[in-house]
Amino acid sequence: MHSIKRTLIPASTEIDYYLRAPKDDFPLIIFLHGFGETFGHLLRHFEKKIPHQAGILAVNGVFPLAQKKFDSPEWKLRFCWYFYDSAKKEYFINQRYPAEVLAGLIQQLNLEQKKKIIVGYSQGGYLAPFLGEQLENVVSCISINGEYKHQLLPEKLPFPIINICGEQDEVVDPINCRNSHEIIMKRGNSGGFYLVKRAGHQINTDITELVISEITSVIN
Repeated sequence: MHSIKRTLIPASTEIDYYLRAPKDDFPLIIFLHGFGETFGHLLRHFEKKIPHQAGILAVNGVFPLAQKKFDSPEWKLRFCWYFYDSAKKEYFINQRYPAEVLAGLIQQLNLEQKKKIIVGYSQGGYLAPFLGEQLENVVSCISINGEYKHQLLPEKLPFPIINICGEQDEVVDPINCRNSHEIIMKRGNSGGFYLVKRAGHQINTDITELVISEITSVIN
């Protein structure tokens, strides 16, 4: 067996994103897609429902997932944020790297001082509070069908956290999501938990409306 060593090497990172700059004092809404998706997935659900003065930053994940098209020489690209081995229950790459990359992008875009709302779905929902730790002026962190990893997060978070889960989610256990959220609330944090009936892992109309309601309450 060869021994494996790991170290950190600073390097530039290429990343694709869509930006609609916020107007006046309106917040920037940061969208984090799920595993094996692109930023277009969340935009299809939310872009037209968000006040036009609000900014939007939607980013492709830091790791490309190349998928061969069936009966075609072409490939399609999807993306993810980090790698977790569910069998071993350990991270190969954790949330630190994508959070630092996104924080660097926001700095490069001169958006550090803007108020920010983070909306993450599935794997992006797991990432959302870790990104929030890296940023200034986060006013809300919304996770859709993603568990908050209370074991890895600090005792107190400088922003409220909202967790929205489908009652019939077959990918992310909504009970674990609720329990994790309750632990974070008992630490003195603020936020809310919503269990959406007749909803699975996919984003449906009820989940979309809840997210828009949370965003609107912050803006107003």
